[in-house]
Amino acid sequence: MQNDGSVSPARAFLRNKWVRLILIIDSIIVIAVIGIIIWNATKTATINFSVAPIDAKIQLNGQGEYYNGSYKLHPGNYTVSISHDGLVTKTFDLELKSGYDTTITAFLTGENNNLEFYTLKDNFDSFQKLAQIAGKGNNSTTDQDTSAESFIQNFQQAYALWQSELPIRYAVHGEYGYLVKDVTIRASYDCTLYLCIEALMRGTEDKNLISSLLEEKGFNVEEYEIKYKIY
Repeated sequence: MQNDGSVSPARAFLRNKWVRLILIIDSIIVIAVIGIIIWNATKTATINFSVAPIDAKIQLNGQGEYYNGSYKLHPGNYTVSISHDGLVTKTFDLELKSGYDTTITAFLTGENNNLEFYTLKDNFDSFQKLAQIAGKGNNSTTDQDTSAESFIQNFQQAYALWQSELPIRYAVHGEYGYLVKDVTIRASYDCTLYLCIEALMRGTEDKNLISSLLEEKGFNVEEYEIKYKIY
């Protein structure tokens, strides 16, 4: 058969520069996907994070953003950094081995091991996590930090009292039934701190009276936020 110089539709289609570009891009994508699959398949080490606060940011070798949970990683040496606004950052160096699980359990505090962050109402979930990982007799933190043990115990006792002992009513009447002092102390949720007390005071502005009444009931006044309402 004589070649008349014509080109088949298939060849003409493949010679189109846009078609060739699309095929090249598709090939690159396929190669990249295969590479990612192979790369992920080599992640044979597991790291588990259990940290407080619950929204603390965790980085590995200064990269990424991890939170509480388990992650598959490549075996090797890592520097773990745990940070949160207003709290002191903690770092750990560790080696992850293929086929092994490694757990990082830690909690953050403020300067000089200040734990006031965990008494804030909005952070109560973080306090519960703190109590889970660093309670007295149950300290399993990676760095063996025991600074939270007494804090957790005192806070839990205060919380139990806060739930069970309030309200407190105190009244003193005059000789003819005239109201001299009338104080009602009750739990309140209208505060920044989770342990919040509202003191309704009639006929007196003596805030020391409130402290005395609370201490008689076993409350450590310093652990509570007290809102005074004087009528």
